[in-house]
Amino acid sequence: MEIYSMFEDFEHYIQENYELIQYIEAKGSLLNDYVGNIIKALTFLKTLKEREGESWNQDDEMIFAYGFDFLFENIEQIKLYLKAFDGDYERLEKKSLFIRFVFELEELKVELEKREEKPEGYEDDINTINQLLEFFESLIEADDETEDTLKEGKPFDHYVRQFEALFNKYEDVVLVADAFKAYCDSYGI
Repeated sequence: MEIYSMFEDFEHYIQENYELIQYIEAKGSLLNDYVGNIIKALTFLKTLKEREGESWNQDDEMIFAYGFDFLFENIEQIKLYLKAFDGDYERLEKKSLFIRFVFELEELKVELEKREEKPEGYEDDINTINQLLEFFESLIEADDETEDTLKEGKPFDHYVRQFEALFNKYEDVVLVADAFKAYCDSYGI
């Protein structure tokens, strides 16, 4: 894909989803790590290349394309949740923690499945991820009363501890959102 076409697609996509992006940013939403940092990094990279008139190398192009794909997937998924909430932005924000859990678990699962050499306890870990996904997705879908019942006491704490244990076990897995946050931090953007 021609790089300038990719820039135009990126800018158009940002404009098309401006209201949602602005809401997430203005709220300081937990979902902003999956949107804001990626937009900042891609805009910085695009502006740097345009301003300095530098040609794109393969790494720059790969970062931009990968980041744009990641951004697109996240925003489209967030829009599906928003649609399920009948366009209620406040409800989206209320459910942002559970959505974040789902995003991170899905990414961890993909990363583990891609590994040629499966780690010890792989099958059990995939089963745990699937159980956690089911639980957190049920919290996303639940009305307030059902959510409160699901979160009460040990069940919620138990699932959060399992979530943390998985990410402690696989601390070598770098999530894309974390990588883009580090990119922004390293360039002060």
